[in-house]
Amino acid sequence: MVARRLDGIQSTGQGQAAAPTLNLIGHAQLQMAIACAMCETNDLGFFPPVEMGKWFSALQGKEYKASGYVHYLDEFCEDKRKRVLDRVGEKRKYLYRFADPLMQPFVLIHNFGQGKLNSDLLRHVLGQARLTYPADEALLF
Repeated sequence: MVARRLDGIQSTGQGQAAAPTLNLIGHAQLQMAIACAMCETNDLGFFPPVEMGKWFSALQGKEYKASGYVHYLDEFCEDKRKRVLDRVGEKRKYLYRFADPLMQPFVLIHNFGQGKLNSDLLRHVLGQARLTYPADEALLF
């Protein structure tokens, strides 16, 4: 299931099928996927856009308002991206979660293996209740 969802968000540049990876179209989409994976969720696995926005801003190294990242969340809910995220609620009150619960750990592990997350940040995400966000730039690349 994870591999099937990733097929829609990878790009080989030659139109050939590739091994499932998170080679997303752009750097911002990759950062968004990582930020979603780092979000604290409710009991059903949902997170609000503002939660992802805090991590997205930290990963990008500058603060983003919702208008700077919500369209990425919406794209990840569409068929052209193989519906990586599910969305519930009403406009301006949407909640998001990974459509496949295995995608969240896969995103973290894959990007750590690719050198896109350092071990301090990964430890922070996996070992904390995630009630606070990394302010120390040493945690980010």
